[in-house]
Amino acid sequence: MVLTNISPRVKKRFPTIEHLVEAGLLNENEHTIMSHLNQKFPRHSKHWLPIVWAASIVTRARKEGRCRDDFASKTIIDELNKFRGQCGLLISYDTISVPLVYTQVVTLAVYSYFLTSVMGQQWVETKELGEGVVNKIDQYFPIFTTLQFFFYMGWLKVAESLINPFGEDDDDFEVNWMVDRNLQVSYLIVDEMHHEHPELLKDQYWDEIFPTELPHTVASAEIREEPPQPSTADIVVKKREAEVIPVVPTAVRIDEMVGKQNQAVDYNFPANPNDDEVSKRVRLTRFFHLITGRLSVLSKHTLGG
Repeated sequence: MVLTNISPRVKKRFPTIEHLVEAGLLNENEHTIMSHLNQKFPRHSKHWLPIVWAASIVTRARKEGRCRDDFASKTIIDELNKFRGQCGLLISYDTISVPLVYTQVVTLAVYSYFLTSVMGQQWVETKELGEGVVNKIDQYFPIFTTLQFFFYMGWLKVAESLINPFGEDDDDFEVNWMVDRNLQVSYLIVDEMHHEHPELLKDQYWDEIFPTELPHTVASAEIREEPPQPSTADIVVKKREAEVIPVVPTAVRIDEMVGKQNQAVDYNFPANPNDDEVSKRVRLTRFFHLITGRLSVLSKHTLGG
């Protein structure tokens, strides 16, 4: 439904909701609900409605115990929200497009430039023949003007084709192929490969150490590449320059930093962490030590002692 709003190819393939029902992408009961909402609120697209139904089904599955836990259901809801956000982003790109005035100005500027260049970049030779003056136009081929024409017109055509990448140009996305491919892969994952996997067998590296690299053919051996190296791989530090310079420890002691010069710092922790009175006394003791240490350091710097 989002692609029918932004891609002419998909719109021609599914012009109405009834065509989605005929294609098997929409059930009759879902079509009835959408038709009823379109009659009441016809202005806005209803592409978000199936995502709302999917979120409701996930919530119902969690209540019925079909989802393992809340984290699993949240993961599914997050993926649905991400999918809805990407659909809204496509709608935004289609709604808020490049301003038409910008495209018109660029097109007019390019065409008018080369129209004036046809006459303006011609060299003129002036020859005097008797009483009159004859102007002879230089007839050499304008090489650089031709290159400019190819470059500018090429850029202009590329910009015009990029305005709507979901259109009908040759370089646009093959949206109909994407719809068919995604539908087939979705049903293959759900119906054909659900909870199924090949028989677990020992591979050829089960009893061996994994090789340094996988085997090559004769054709690929000629283009074998070396493993990438870091940017500092060629920097060699000499043995004399790699000697470690010893660091001299500071002469300031920890007890001097906190204001305790001649006594060790002693903290009394409560035996029971849930005892509020003991915890309160410990916090007051820590606060007292912190304030005393800061006042001691401040007095040293102030009195020079």
